[in-house]
Amino acid sequence: SLNDAGDFWTYILASVGPNGNIEDYIDACITSASKHGTATLMQYRIAANGDVIISRIVPTSSTSIPLGDLKDFHGYRQDTTYRLDQDGKFQVVGVVRFVPQLYTAQMLSAADYHVWNGNETPVSQ
Repeated sequence: SLNDAGDFWTYILASVGPNGNIEDYIDACITSASKHGTATLMQYRIAANGDVIISRIVPTSSTSIPLGDLKDFHGYRQDTTYRLDQDGKFQVVGVVRFVPQLYTAQMLSAADYHVWNGNETPVSQ
């Protein structure tokens, strides 16, 4: 698990109905300030068909990883694809898990790093 009392930012994507009410939301991005710079652990992108793909790094250890003092850790990438239904609710339409690997603080803190560009190998379904 990821844990810290330091500075971190989370972003959500929300669907808003015609009356202005929030119909649903999903966590879309987690970025943390660390001694290495800004580390990104979850990001989103929107596909041409409107699907939302959330890519996140999931630690394989149950030991907490302090974000402010981020060190290299083993984990896996998971991509979850969401589609809005007719009621404005996010529905999971696909999940792809990738082979665990070592994620370095330097990699996660690089200015040009995107979670989905880590060259991971999908786990066979």
